Amino acid sequence: MKGVGISSNILLLLQLICFGFLISSCSTGKYLGEDESLLKKNKLKLETQLNQEAEDALRFELSTFYRQKPNSTFMFLFPREWYYFVNEGDSSWYNNWARNSLGEKPSIFLESESYKTAESMQNYLRNKKGFYNAEVDYSVSTQNKKTTVKYEVDTKEQYTIASIDYIGEDEPLVSLVKSLSGDSKLKEGTPIDALAFDIEKGRITTELQNLGYANFVPNYINIIGDSTNYDHAIDILIEIRNPGVDQKHKKYVVGDVNVFTDYYQGQNREDLISKEMHGLIFKRASKNYSVRPSRLNERIFIKSGDLYRKDKQNKSFRKLSTLEPFRFINISPSLSAKSDSIIDINIFLTPYNKRWVSDTGVNLFYSSISASGRRLFGFSLDAALKNRNMFGGAELFSVNGELGYEFDFSPVVRTSAITGNLQANLEIPKVIDPIRGIFLLNKLGIISDKNNKLFRSESTTKMSLGYNQTNIIDFYNLRSVSASFGYDFRPNARNTFVFKTTGINFNDFQLKQNFLNNIQNNPLILNSFESNLFTGFLFNSLTHLYSSKKKPNGFSWAQISNFEISGWELLLANEIIDPNQQWKFNNFDYAQFIKFEFDTRLYKDLTAGSSLAFRFNTGLAIPLREDQAVPFNRQFYVGGPNSIRAWQLRELGPGSHSDLLLNPIDKQLFYQQGDIKLEANLEYRFDIFWLIEGAFFFDAGNVWTRRFDDTRLGAKFSGDFYKEIAVGTGWGIRWDLNYFLIRFDFGYRLRNPFPDPVHGNYWQPLSNFKFLGNVNVAINYPF
Repeated sequence: MKGVGISSNILLLLQLICFGFLISSCSTGKYLGEDESLLKKNKLKLETQLNQEAEDALRFELSTFYRQKPNSTFMFLFPREWYYFVNEGDSSWYNNWARNSLGEKPSIFLESESYKTAESMQNYLRNKKGFYNAEVDYSVSTQNKKTTVKYEVDTKEQYTIASIDYIGEDEPLVSLVKSLSGDSKLKEGTPIDALAFDIEKGRITTELQNLGYANFVPNYINIIGDSTNYDHAIDILIEIRNPGVDQKHKKYVVGDVNVFTDYYQGQNREDLISKEMHGLIFKRASKNYSVRPSRLNERIFIKSGDLYRKDKQNKSFRKLSTLEPFRFINISPSLSAKSDSIIDINIFLTPYNKRWVSDTGVNLFYSSISASGRRLFGFSLDAALKNRNMFGGAELFSVNGELGYEFDFSPVVRTSAITGNLQANLEIPKVIDPIRGIFLLNKLGIISDKNNKLFRSESTTKMSLGYNQTNIIDFYNLRSVSASFGYDFRPNARNTFVFKTTGINFNDFQLKQNFLNNIQNNPLILNSFESNLFTGFLFNSLTHLYSSKKKPNGFSWAQISNFEISGWELLLANEIIDPNQQWKFNNFDYAQFIKFEFDTRLYKDLTAGSSLAFRFNTGLAIPLREDQAVPFNRQFYVGGPNSIRAWQLRELGPGSHSDLLLNPIDKQLFYQQGDIKLEANLEYRFDIFWLIEGAFFFDAGNVWTRRFDDTRLGAKFSGDFYKEIAVGTGWGIRWDLNYFLIRFDFGYRLRNPFPDPVHGNYWQPLSNFKFLGNVNVAINYPF
């Protein structure tokens, strides 16, 4: 994309920034009264005996008590209160919009609010954290209509727990609670903390509700402290109260469990067809069950005659909610008419009116490459058809198809590509073990009985069959047929494991002469483009996804780990049966390789409207046979809208090799990939106004080959890999529509992975920058 040189633009931008900064910073004071000032900063000086981790946590907790906070800035530079001031009093639509979207109500300093903040901090430390002698004071400093408030906190010594005992009139219940104290976080010597006491109340309540005490709630627990005999320590008494005078807490058992399989609001329950199966009473109004009772029974853990357990009720609700045919799920316990110690359970399942649903969409793609003057535009049409209850057992069947076209409308080169895929998926909400592999692993003790039960309870079986074609016109055509069988295992809300026990993928490459000329008949690249068959009959791949809970300070992280292996069973059998002859499939090689990839992501909220996001991605792919290369569609690449955005997809690398440097005009297709990948990305994201967000980012990384490549010098990974790291930066505008986000990212090259052939410099001069850089248009965040 043709653009304006960066030097003149930077000068203009700097002038605008300086002008805006001078106006905004120097002019806000004139809008204030004689005795008024703006709050510039809150400071917190904390004197405590806590360790560093506990001190950081306490510092964050105290910061939540600030009753006044300084105004934020727009794009780091322009104070938002300035926009509020200059547009105040003007009721036109534009000024209303500027005041409410770009501006913020000025944070005019009020000392009364600082006093209340200090008072709240002190009360919190004394009443909630066990710092009974804590003192909090504050001081104020004002200069040029800007006020800084410094809060000085001296926690003194924190009180600890000297002893813990349990009391109450219902001695058997007190003894039961005491016997369950092994899982308590309250121990002798731990600090006094109101939150810890609340957690303990919740733990006791949960334990009792899972032992039949359905009506037990935290209000029946009273915590008493006595510090008479200690200095800075307290005896803790946990009192279990009775529900009333001369009353004791009742233990309940489960009575009838009624399952209404096609419930709707206002349904006449007297006319329903009722049948008892699997210890449950199934009730329906229609001729047939919407979902087989046996499948529902697998997801209902409440059984008649058992002690009532709240955790089993919650688990039943969670598992039933994963069944696609049902729109609403409700579980309602009620006291039985037969006895005041029996609870009947009514499970109401409301199915969707239609089994089949469809969806269609259009996707657009645009990217410009300023270094080569290329402009890529693409679009695709997609359609999906889904059956929520394919065979009557809540099986989810879907068919997805996509057809796309991409072309380059730059004046220098013109390439185009046609892509298409068709995928059929079947998801069964139970474990199907056709070759009894999981059963055998359990019997051999490799999988314990506990883990086997958890796996079967929390897994779904997935099968897929697909066809994909990518035709880069005048370069190459790839046709792929794939089939897989495996499981999704979700042991908890934070972890997901995706197993593919069986995976078969046939790849047929057809290379055109234009492409062969481009790669200069490079044998290493040609080897990766050989038609092949991926196989995994006993084990194919494992992906682990972890997402942490966001901490009170706004920090969270996620990890995606992937392991894939192909052809290992056939390689082993080949070596044992016929080591002198390499097996083939109809003259096609069996792809035999192993691949690892790790993706770590860190997120930190800075303010209510801004955050930092960081990603580190690394990967390694190794062929299991020295005469093979890792297939092209399993190698690593960088560049593009979700990677290093200053370069186009597959434009970078491998290593210090530069295709554009060697052939800057005639090159029409990027195909650079490697066996090793290192990539890091950092983004600062912030709200601008309304649905519009902004971002500044840094990207760095590259790919390398494991073997020496005499036609691509510098491609092999070596000890000097750090010199071959490409670095890019840029900015972005995002439009957040809640369900998805439209992203425009503009990337600029800061550092090439190879030295400039004239001056020997890696870092790019500002004169090389274009105004918009490399334009990337994409959907949702890059990570």
